[in-house]
Amino acid sequence: MSSQAMTVTAMPKRRNSIPAGRVFGGLVLIALAVFLMVQQVAFRATEAKVIAAMLAFVTHTGAQTTGSDGSLIIFGFGVPNPNVNAIGITTMCSSVILVTPLLILAGIMLMVRSFRLGRVFAGLGVALVLSIFCNMVRFAGIGLALRAWGMTGFNIVHHWVGSVFVILGFAASFLLLIRIAAGTRKPAAKPAASEADA
Repeated sequence: MSSQAMTVTAMPKRRNSIPAGRVFGGLVLIALAVFLMVQQVAFRATEAKVIAAMLAFVTHTGAQTTGSDGSLIIFGFGVPNPNVNAIGITTMCSSVILVTPLLILAGIMLMVRSFRLGRVFAGLGVALVLSIFCNMVRFAGIGLALRAWGMTGFNIVHHWVGSVFVILGFAASFLLLIRIAAGTRKPAAKPAASEADA
């Protein structure tokens, strides 16, 4: 009776598992997005202070925040005076509505192996800056239009020009996040031709 030698081949380790650190980082970004949505009143109050300072600069007038939640901005010729203008920062007008989807998208990307960690954070940084900048420009335009043309100017910039501008800015931010995070992969180098192939 002949005996056969048995060989045991070690199975290669699977490389499809996602590092725990990346999963944790992704969940933190998603949790941060949820936190901002829950705490959007405090976010809007802080944002209103930044916008008030910006409006005071671009309109060359005084500006301050007020209201029960601190999200109402009044500005005019030397606040307070009887002829001031007011802008309320609602949830739909706030940058929080732009920031949270980007945080969620970046969080999901972190949990996908094909996206590099550094590229995801770089893309998120660029996307956040661009989207918030576009919203600040929108508010500056609203303030200038309100001061120059009253409610007619406010309605045109707020409902049309400014809204389209922010939507385009957010779309660009979203695409930039994906583009930067995905990066460009270098094509595999072709093996050198042998002398026999020459």
